[in-house]
Amino acid sequence: MSSNFFIFASGSVKAENLLPVLEEGWKPVFTTAFPLTFTFPFGEMIVFTVLMPYLNRHIQI
Repeated sequence: MSSNFFIFASGSVKAENLLPVLEEGWKPVFTTAFPLTFTFPFGEMIVFTVLMPYLNRHIQI
């Protein structure tokens, strides 16, 4: 973190070279991030919750 501060403070990094940042706004970021952030942890939790009762059963051969 502090090394990044010193690099930017040195003046060798020009902000114009980092553009365009969010050229199309925040909408593409939100439309990509929100389905993944909601389904990733909770989708797996639902699947494991449904499968857990079946894992304790013994298979009779």
